[in-house]
Amino acid sequence: MSLILIDWLSPAPHAEFNQNLYKVLRNSSVVYVYSEKLVDLDGECVVQRRPKTRLFHALSVLKICWKHRKDQIFFITYDDLFVWIAQFFVKTILCFEHKTTPNHPFWDKHAVWQRVLFYRLERLCQSKAQLSMLAKMGQRCHWLGLPIPNVTIVDKTSVENSFLFVSEQISIPVVQSIVGHCYGKIKLKKSVSNTQNIIPGHGVAVEFVSRFNLPEDLMSAEALVLSIDSSVRGSGWYTEAIKFGVPLVIVAPGQQYVFESTYPNYPYVKGDLVEDADDLKNKIALVRRFDGSKYADSYMGLLQNRVASLLSIGE
Repeated sequence: MSLILIDWLSPAPHAEFNQNLYKVLRNSSVVYVYSEKLVDLDGECVVQRRPKTRLFHALSVLKICWKHRKDQIFFITYDDLFVWIAQFFVKTILCFEHKTTPNHPFWDKHAVWQRVLFYRLERLCQSKAQLSMLAKMGQRCHWLGLPIPNVTIVDKTSVENSFLFVSEQISIPVVQSIVGHCYGKIKLKKSVSNTQNIIPGHGVAVEFVSRFNLPEDLMSAEALVLSIDSSVRGSGWYTEAIKFGVPLVIVAPGQQYVFESTYPNYPYVKGDLVEDADDLKNKIALVRRFDGSKYADSYMGLLQNRVASLLSIGE
């Protein structure tokens, strides 16, 4: 039985993340992707033409599943509307969780759908927060973790102090609770809605950017600020913060739990406990002293062990 990787939905910016995941799945036979920008250069990769509609895209993926129905299929990403169909003819299906985990185990339409139909899918979680939610739903779920890229520490070289509010889906109350303690400049993405309600009355300089350029924008960054308020879903900015050694400020307690259950014992700043600008500056300095490279090596070793155990499912 071979391991077949299928990347159903990833956008091009996910390429680096996917490469990190492929590194711990090196015993796979082939990777199927729907964009040349997502090609796995270190292994056999088949680029599929992306259909224009969701239905025909699903049929394309299910055709691949039928071809490999006697193998073990690992979905790097998946469409929760159609993935359950494959369980009728594929022996073992592993699904890596992204935004597919519902926010509530019962009073959520996605939860109802998944509880009824996802009865043979093995769901691999980025965080123990996801694991807890899926367990409440009675799902077959396991904690895998979130791969860490090769750590490349970026030293802050600019005299300018900037706080990068990197979340696009933000909570206005969460932002307002921390912004008054920020010193220097605040950078926000232009795509963030209701920006007129975010900064009023705090007297801080604000710059709106189309996108954050890494690592260039980190040369002046004091910290990356996560202002989402989810107790289930994490963020790809977790790995960017660890990769570049930039302190992470997380404000909402629910999101703090998600991070802690993704990267146990990795330090960050609890934004809801910051007293003032000096306190924030001191907390950021403490995080910068942490040896992220050593942590990443240890974490990836443990993740590799979990992968080996999970891939034995169905053998």
